[in-house]
Amino acid sequence: MKKILLVAVLAILASCENITTKNNAPEDIEFAKELATKFYEELSNKDTTKISSYLDKSIAKEELGKLVKKNLQDYGEIIKVDINKTQTSSVTKNDVNETKYSMEILTIYQKGKTLDEISFTKDNNKRITLNSYLVHEVIE
Repeated sequence: MKKILLVAVLAILASCENITTKNNAPEDIEFAKELATKFYEELSNKDTTKISSYLDKSIAKEELGKLVKKNLQDYGEIIKVDINKTQTSSVTKNDVNETKYSMEILTIYQKGKTLDEISFTKDNNKRITLNSYLVHEVIE
């Protein structure tokens, strides 16, 4: 009977998932800001090749190129970028980690300002994926 009970306890312990979550950790906030800065530097340099390396395979690289070209035509060159808000969420489940970074960015162009939202995900292998790049509104 003791052997059966011991095996049952070991089976239960082995099947338990260890999940930890942390939101807005200082190191994640810092990494998010570095990531956004690098992203906008690449946009300023019109380096869509580097930016497209972040894209999820379901997003066509050509679409990003069209968006960058349209923004340049509509707003001109990027002059300055200010990160307004940063939110992060890191979930570790049985030694597999995924961190999500979301930022609201005020982008100052030659012809105006926009309020952008970008989000990235970093997986356990340190692969970074661009999930969204949205220009929400033009600020006069």
